[in-house]
This record gives sequence, structure tokens and C-alpha cells, in this order.
Amino acid sequence: MVDKQKAQQQHSKFLFDVAVQIEKLVNEPAVMASFRNQIQTFCKTVMSYCSQPDKKKAQNPLDWFRPKASLSQPLNEKERLMVDYVLLAVIHDNNLKPQWQRIYSGLANLKLWPDFPVWANNSLWPWLRVWSDDRNKQHRQIYADSIREAEKIRAEIQLALDHVMADLVEKEEAERESDKNRFGFHSKKPREQ
Repeated sequence: MVDKQKAQQQHSKFLFDVAVQIEKLVNEPAVMASFRNQIQTFCKTVMSYCSQPDKKKAQNPLDWFRPKASLSQPLNEKERLMVDYVLLAVIHDNNLKPQWQRIYSGLANLKLWPDFPVWANNSLWPWLRVWSDDRNKQHRQIYADSIREAEKIRAEIQLALDHVMADLVEKEEAERESDKNRFGFHSKKPREQ
């Protein structure tokens, strides 16, 4: 069995490596805009949920991030993508190096839900780190559960990264096609007669 300290180091390195990948992506202004737009959409979704008088009829968007949460219905493609962008932004901003630009901190669009950074940093980030709140836990079973949880979280993060990368490629291709059409370069072949 891998010792706890080594397992924690491996998990921390994984999170940092993901943050480095995101940093390379968000250096492109259009990609940064995509991340921020998804965060803004998530903030609107949370506020819409909070303003409903009967919350029993809707899913709490904050539960979308916990794999153990029993959702009343599966996430649609748009919701899943939003969750993936938010998850990766939280990993990025919590592994921040001084030269990196924050994705969500200080954004004007967070006026929609000013508590987003508090939730992201105090609820989502500790869950992603797995061991952040078990300093006093010594029991072997808790440790084994933490290892399994870290493996699940890493798999979920990898899926999120793959999903966001595919979305960004799709957006880039759509933009290229739009540019072709805008400048008179048509990709369609002329009809044969």
C-alpha cells in the first residue's frame, strides 16, 4: 500500500499538472473568455435556483460537483460542460503561481453571485484536494477511502479536461469556418450540373 504522504504528493502533483495545462490554454484570450463565460453562466444558474420559492422542484447546482450526490436527473450536455469549466478554473486558481492570471477572482461577472469564490475555495477546492480536512484522522479505513476518492476525482478531472479541450477545439473550428465564410472562402464545392 502506498503511504499516505506519497499518495497526497501524487494527488497534489496531478492537480498542479492540470493547472499548468489550463494555464497554457487560458493564455489565449478567447479561451479565457470561454472559462469566464461558463463561470458567469454557473453563477446565474445558482442565483436562479436560490430565488426559486420551491427548491424541491429543481436540482441544486452546487450538488453537480459531488459524485456522491444523488441527482434527480442527469446533467445535460450544457450543464456538464459548465461544471467541467468551473472545476478546472478552481483547480487552476488554487494552484496559482504569481505570474498566472486568475480565471475567476475579481471578475465583474461575479457580482451575480459574490459568494462564488468563497464556495469554490472553501467547499469545492478542499473536496478536490481530498486530504485537506483529515489532519486528525488516523484510521486505516479512512485512509483507504481517501485513496479511492482521490482516484475517482482524478478520473473525473481527466474527463473534464478532455471535455473542455474538445469544446475548445470545436469552438476554434467553428471560428475558422466563420472566418472563411466572412472573407468569401467557401468550403462547399459548387454544385455539379
